[in-house]
Amino acid sequence: MEVVFLNRLTARWWFRIIIFLPFLMLFNYIQKFIPVPAELSLLLFALILTLAIEYSRVFSSLKLCGLIFNKRFLPDVTFGMLLPLAGFTLFLVLGLMSGNLHSATFPGFYVLLQYSTLIFIMAITEELIFRGVMFQAMLSRFSALTSVLVFSLFFGASHLFNTGINAFSFTNILLANVLLSLMYLRTRSLWMPISFHFFWNWGQAVILGSSVSGFHYGISLLKINTLNSSFLFGGQFGIEGGIITTLLLIAFIPVVLKFAKIDPFLPAMHLKRDYYESLVLEKNLL
Repeated sequence: MEVVFLNRLTARWWFRIIIFLPFLMLFNYIQKFIPVPAELSLLLFALILTLAIEYSRVFSSLKLCGLIFNKRFLPDVTFGMLLPLAGFTLFLVLGLMSGNLHSATFPGFYVLLQYSTLIFIMAITEELIFRGVMFQAMLSRFSALTSVLVFSLFFGASHLFNTGINAFSFTNILLANVLLSLMYLRTRSLWMPISFHFFWNWGQAVILGSSVSGFHYGISLLKINTLNSSFLFGGQFGIEGGIITTLLLIAFIPVVLKFAKIDPFLPAMHLKRDYYESLVLEKNLL
């Protein structure tokens, strides 16, 4: 079987990382200045590019990318949803007790649907890029520990232009990446990280009315004042910049390690592709 140029190119771990670097840094900076339709178009372009790279690899499969529909699909999605909901319950209680939680004007169903769609596409695109392509590329070259630590620093660096970023919020971004990466490592599936990522961001924007990593959507059912008690509620960066989020993320890590489960066939499938990609690179054979 003849090996095409794209097979060789996408078999190189560094290529699967650097191809997304300019887009991620640019998008994270300009998203606050562009309208929702333009933002959706950029995200869909990135989504198509991600899938194109995956299908250009040897033994390409959505299963290997992390989008696997098996008996773990619903448990993973549910687990990824319940953790943020538990966290937001705590924020609601603390917000009421401290007087920082207030009602908000309902933005309208269409606006709510539009922004919910944006948050969902953003979550699935970011997870496909970060953990579906780039993190897996690092795993094919480095140990899991090295990959998580280095990738967490990169993930944090991609948020350096966000409004309200400081050392504390940067630390929480690192912890969030560790948590999401552990979800993938424990399941070899993207559904739990995607579910957590979506419900975490959606809950911040739509339920609490908080900024999401410094980006304010301006739509919500309630409104939590993050500027009062910024040590607790995060200030301009949103709740991700406060100590409550720090404690929640730390508490979520052992829960994921204990309860997240993997399909036993997936590691073998990854090893098989790694082996054949090594042949592509070293011997030009398939």
